[in-house]
Amino acid sequence: MNVAGIEQQWQALPVARQRLLLMGWSLVALMLLYVLVRPLYGSWQDARAWQRLAQQAQALPAVTTMSADDWAALGQASGVLLSEISATERGWQLAGHTSRIGALSTLFERAATQGWQGSSWQVQRSADGLTFRLALLPVAEVVQP
Repeated sequence: MNVAGIEQQWQALPVARQRLLLMGWSLVALMLLYVLVRPLYGSWQDARAWQRLAQQAQALPAVTTMSADDWAALGQASGVLLSEISATERGWQLAGHTSRIGALSTLFERAATQGWQGSSWQVQRSADGLTFRLALLPVAEVVQP
């Protein structure tokens, strides 16, 4: 069948049937376009997510290697008294006392600038202030829930 034959058959169809066929083939073309474009759009979204993740990773502070003396100095500069400083397999365990919660917040902020983040902590009110226990890990190892 050649193009002229197809055109003759098309012209022989009623106008209502021609419109229905045009709408049907348009719908098929749109669905085909959707099936072809959807994976490309998903890949583009994934690439953008990885790009944002890479930028966030570059923005992380460098992890400073800390010693017990460094933690003691950081605690003193923050206004907290550290009574226990011990290295763990992956990080540090700190315990101590402070008279105000702002000092504990300052300790967290200063630890973050050194590349350390609290993975768990306990704070209890005592007669003369707050007693706390912190577990700190390098930022790169902290698991976000």
